[in-house]
This record gives sequence, C-alpha cells and structure tokens, in this order.
Amino acid sequence: MKKKWTIAAVLVLVVALLAVGTWAVFSAVDRADNVITMGSVKLALHDEDGAGQPFTTVSAMPGSVVDKVVYVENVGSGAFYTRVKITPEMVDANGEIIPLTDRSLLTLELNNTDWIDGEGGYYYYKGAVDPNTATTELFKQVKFSKDMGNEYQNATVHIYVTAEAVQTANLDKYGPINVWKHVGTVKASTSSTQIDPIPTP
Repeated sequence: MKKKWTIAAVLVLVVALLAVGTWAVFSAVDRADNVITMGSVKLALHDEDGAGQPFTTVSAMPGSVVDKVVYVENVGSGAFYTRVKITPEMVDANGEIIPLTDRSLLTLELNNTDWIDGEGGYYYYKGAVDPNTATTELFKQVKFSKDMGNEYQNATVHIYVTAEAVQTANLDKYGPINVWKHVGTVKASTSSTQIDPIPTP
C-alpha cells in the first residue's frame, strides 16, 4: 500500500511538472504585436486676403497695394520642412505674356526674417513646421509701381504660388534648405491668383 502511495505521489508530481512546463512554454512563445503608426506629411497652402478669407480676383491700378497673405500650415501628423515657389506673370489684353523685365514694377512684401530667398523663385522656411502649426507669412502684400507705363494697360496679373513639404524625420541632419538636394519629386500644392486687368486711366 505504501508503494502505491509513492507511485501515486510521483505521478501527481509528474503531472504537476508537465502542467508548469506547458504553461512556461506558452508564456515563452507569447507575442505582443507592437503597432507603429507612420506619420503623414500633409500641407495646406493658405492664399488669403487681408481679412483671412480665400483670395479672390481684385482690381488694381498703378500705385495700388493689394493685400495677399501666403503661408503654409501643417495639417498632417509629422513635422516637415517647406518651401514655396512664386511665379508672377503678366498677360496683355490679347493673351500674350508681357515680360517683367523691371521687377520693381511688381513687388511683394517678403518676410526675409523667417524665409530664405533661394534660387529659381523658391523661398525656404528656416525651421521645421510641427503638426497643427503654420509658418509665418511669406508675404502680405503685392505692390504695383505708379511708374507702370501704357504697355501694361488692360493687363492681367497672375501670381502662381506653389508649396512643397518634406518630412524632417531621418532628414533633419540636412536642414531646411539642403534637404531638397536629397529628396526626389514631392507632391506640391498650387494656388493661382488673378488680379484683374489694370484699367486704362
């Protein structure tokens, strides 16, 4: 009888060890799935009048000052660097482009404190733009020289503004200007502003 109890005790102990061993194995192979959400780069190009409303077509004359506010907002989930390209264009009454050989005839009140004038019409914002924040204004006004001659009568002014953004993550070592040499084509947002024909005096 004593021998049977000993065998029974050994079997209970073996079963107990197997149970512990099984539990340990299940614990060892248990796996947690770590979810990593990739940040998105998404910008909103603001092209507004002086009252904060979307810019609409306005009339101008030589000597006029038109309120036009341009800045970039980060509406994504990742910080980015941004640059803006400005392309002004004048078109005569016949639809022909008038070369702006004298840039003083049409000037922008540029923010040279926070933006850097680059090549090819690009302006680079000096810092990173975090999510839910915006750059300062690139410019606030368009000024027409009072010295504009008769060749500009009935001309239409277009100011094309294109904004681009690229993530700062893994690229912050390049900074807001040199980073553009290390990235390919990026998606851009474009705004086209038309200022009505300059009327004949």
